[in-house]
Amino acid sequence: MYFVYKNGTCNTPQYDVRSMVYYASQVFSTEFSNSYYNCYLFSASVEKVVTTRLNTFSDIADLYTSFLFNLLSNSLQIKTIATNIQGYSNSGSYSDLYGEFAKLFRIMLDFESSNAAGLDNSNLKIDESMKKSINI
Repeated sequence: MYFVYKNGTCNTPQYDVRSMVYYASQVFSTEFSNSYYNCYLFSASVEKVVTTRLNTFSDIADLYTSFLFNLLSNSLQIKTIATNIQGYSNSGSYSDLYGEFAKLFRIMLDFESSNAAGLDNSNLKIDESMKKSINI
């Protein structure tokens, strides 16, 4: 009720109970009822993305080495973020603190497979003009 009163739906000096009940029922019948469906859509899309990303790795060793290579390549950014997290924690700036945690998790979990196709791939097709230019 306080939320309804403070958000301008019932600005009259007397409490208009009928308007507050109408507004509360409108919130429960729209946004609240849609939240379950939105949670379902979010979980389904997360499952699809995770499955797609995991299928790009050949095995668990590839996943592990790719994760370690990712941490190594982003070590300076991780150090900077860790320093920012300590500073925001000490200053009490919690919105910036959680933003830094989000950046940290994004850097740590967003990586690709380290098994890339090399130049010695047998599926590499060389046409005749390329063979003449490299004397094969």
